Amino acid sequence: MVAIEIVNKIMLGALLLLFLVGFYRVIYVCFGFAKDIVQPQTNKRAKFAILIAARNESKVIKRLLDSIKKQGYPSKLIDPYIIVEDENDKTVQIVKSFGYNVFVRQHLENVGKGFALDEAVKDIIKKGKSYDAYMILDADNVLCDNFIEEMNKAFQNGVRLGMGYRNTLNQPGNWVADCSALTFSGINTFQNKARTKLTKNIIVSGTGLFLDGQIIESFKGWPFHTLTEDYELSLYCCLNNIRSEYVPSAMFYDEQPTNLKTLNKQRVRWIKGFMQSRKLYAGDIAKKIFSKDENKAGKMDIVLGVVPNIIAIASIICYSIAMISISIYGLITRASYVAYSFKCFLLVFLITYLFLCFYTFLQIVVEKKKMKFGVLNSVKIILLNPYFAMLYLSHAFKAAFNKEVTWAPIEHGVVKDYNLEDEEELEFEMKNWNILYY
Repeated sequence: MVAIEIVNKIMLGALLLLFLVGFYRVIYVCFGFAKDIVQPQTNKRAKFAILIAARNESKVIKRLLDSIKKQGYPSKLIDPYIIVEDENDKTVQIVKSFGYNVFVRQHLENVGKGFALDEAVKDIIKKGKSYDAYMILDADNVLCDNFIEEMNKAFQNGVRLGMGYRNTLNQPGNWVADCSALTFSGINTFQNKARTKLTKNIIVSGTGLFLDGQIIESFKGWPFHTLTEDYELSLYCCLNNIRSEYVPSAMFYDEQPTNLKTLNKQRVRWIKGFMQSRKLYAGDIAKKIFSKDENKAGKMDIVLGVVPNIIAIASIICYSIAMISISIYGLITRASYVAYSFKCFLLVFLITYLFLCFYTFLQIVVEKKKMKFGVLNSVKIILLNPYFAMLYLSHAFKAAFNKEVTWAPIEHGVVKDYNLEDEEELEFEMKNWNILYY
């Protein structure tokens, strides 16, 4: 019993530490229930270059280009550049039918989306072209009709890096796709919404964003080349006090993975890129916390990063191992405390599971107007999302000990018959294709 008491006291200490370093995240969640940020109206119009990395994306690129054509924004102020690796790529003919720019990469030895963007930007600058802002999209995106207009409002309001609301095309899908969609919901609604109001620095997630043209042109290219160039960009903006905001009124859709194999491949790369990016920037950001800096709150948030998550996960794992070990020892020695120690283990496991279920419930409640999962599907998501979240443990382990993580082909579905104008009647017909993308 003494050993159990010691373990319980250590667990309570860990929970206290978690409260001290992670309570502000509860405040972030509360901001998720506040009204969406509304960008002020403006008569000014920025000129946007739209960069789309689209290697072998002929199965999905047309719907994105259709949605760009339908934008209620002056077409003369929109310049899409579709980046491919081979002029014989079927994507090229589709792009040409829309009259948009095709850029064929020359340096294929540099693998990754960051390098693709770098080549395209350098070519644009070399040709003497200039843009107020550069928009980054993925080939599987579909934009709502007011997407660019809403991004323009943010730009004219002084936002230098803006990211829109990431919704999902394949909803309601299977549990993997739906839980994956909630991951981005959590980043935006339960984190970036608060960061926009409190710190002026957000965490960018991949696509549906713009960056000030003067910043890109000062780079003379795209210098972010880690496996998660989006997170690297987020850290750069935080370090250099570049104002970044979440723009929920700029909604776009993309597809989520529908199987664990695809999900695992993505997550391992994301976590590896997260590690690479923090190695480059976290130390410099931490130093600025103790200097006369205008955004200490944003920098403290970035430096803490996943520390609250690590404390919570490490505490639960260590506690579980300790209690199971005590239970096994008790069984061997026929001690009377076996049932109690095993009960403690089950209690902690149950509390953790119920907490994650409750967090998922809150996400579904706050997103019910935008993500239409339905009642029965929502129940399934609530019950399975804790398992989905805990899969990050195995992905983190693989990322930490695998030095060969690189950009790789990802299986992706093709969504047909989308109709974003009538969200109540969204009907999706799924066909399986193997799509290669950055």
